Amino acid sequence: IAIESTNSAVWEMDLATNDLMISENFSRIVNAKIKKRENVIELLDKIVAKEYREKLVFELNRYLHGETTEINIQVPIGEEENDKKWILVRGKGILDPASDTKKIHGILVDTTKLKEQDEYIKFLAKHDFLTGLPNRMSFIDKLSEELKAKHRGAVFLFDIDNFKRINDTLGHSCGDELLKEIAARLRTISDEKMFMARLGGDE
Repeated sequence: IAIESTNSAVWEMDLATNDLMISENFSRIVNAKIKKRENVIELLDKIVAKEYREKLVFELNRYLHGETTEINIQVPIGEEENDKKWILVRGKGILDPASDTKKIHGILVDTTKLKEQDEYIKFLAKHDFLTGLPNRMSFIDKLSEELKAKHRGAVFLFDIDNFKRINDTLGHSCGDELLKEIAARLRTISDEKMFMARLGGDE
């Protein structure tokens, strides 16, 4: 019950055979038909992109060589962007009487929602929440970057005439819609040589 309620699964890997024993809800988490016993290499080929397969194997080898105290890595699964899920893979070895690691036991957790929230927080740190345009901080960073590189260009600043009157007479929701519409129109003329941002208010 605890495993299912946290949207996670349990796994056990036999290092001698590379066989992976997995709990029933593993299939639901990874959106693929998985048998209770799978070869770990074949399973990774089935559900994880090559780049992240290599990262998982690298993380496993670091653990087996004593460079880390546990396996702890997040990887995406699913090829299409709208099907992509993020999973956290954690595990530790069990030592035999000779102090050798023969098996690794671990847990797999669906962290998609947490990952999306984290990405959104990072987005908000550099973008205006209303229009989605880069914010003042992003503009200052970009301008500093261009000046440091001694690139040629121009800075163009504009604001909306009588914007306060729109807010006062029609309400802030109408003012917000106007700002979003202007941002959308600006995007239609944007290209790779142009950087647009909302500095704040109607600027």
